Amino acid sequence: MQRLQPDAYSRVRPLVPPASAAGHMAFVHAVLDGTMGGPVFVDDATAPRTALVCSDSDFWFVLGEPRQDLLAAMIPELIAHHLTGETVLWCTSPAWEAALTPLFGEQVRRKEFHYRPGEALVREAELPPGYELRPIDAGLAPRYIPALDPWVFRIFGGPDRFLERSFGWAVVHEGEPVASCAACAIGGPPGGPVEAEIEIGTAETYRRRDFATAAALRFMAECRERGLVPAWTCAAGNEPSAKLGRRLGFIEFRDVAGFELRANMRRLGGRWHPPV
Repeated sequence: MQRLQPDAYSRVRPLVPPASAAGHMAFVHAVLDGTMGGPVFVDDATAPRTALVCSDSDFWFVLGEPRQDLLAAMIPELIAHHLTGETVLWCTSPAWEAALTPLFGEQVRRKEFHYRPGEALVREAELPPGYELRPIDAGLAPRYIPALDPWVFRIFGGPDRFLERSFGWAVVHEGEPVASCAACAIGGPPGGPVEAEIEIGTAETYRRRDFATAAALRFMAECRERGLVPAWTCAAGNEPSAKLGRRLGFIEFRDVAGFELRANMRRLGGRWHPPV
């Protein structure tokens, strides 16, 4: 496979599944749009049939025609030059799962949801006195990083880039963010629905008080104002996240397989060997 130049990223668009068939695709479109960093590799630069999109979010996706041989040949280069954090290579179809499972030992899974606002079980969440909803802005961002997961800033290249390319809301108490809901990727096909992939969390001592719900409801209201479709995914074993998603109107439609590349490297003693 060869690295594709950014001015040719549009050639990969036909390989991206529609939002009706696959979740997580905001990460892929964000790379193709240039709003999130990460290289793109293809089998043929002129007319790609197989592609690998390596988002800076640590979510990587294989697209198009499943080719185990192409991925197997490329794994050493990916491990040597492109791994960041706990990178996971995600399948976008059952055919890709069947093709890649023989290459790796450890598998992880995530649930994907469709947004159905009419199915929401909660439509408002009141905050107690002393708490307020605030947009994540330049004044709040420095307080956000130590209090909550800084991943959502890192993947955009820092707080300033996040503020330029994304948005979010936080529940604030005494000037400190205690819960938040933000877009960790925004993207969609030209002329099609543009999704805002949700990253949500609550500081440990403030959980089970509906603060994340309040932040999510305000975030989704801004999605409507911006003409975006909120998107929800979560780890297959994260039932609290799945439960919150259902309360907010997200309906699970499938789960997908992924492969943690560093975990598989550790299992193989720091080296990767293609299957015999």
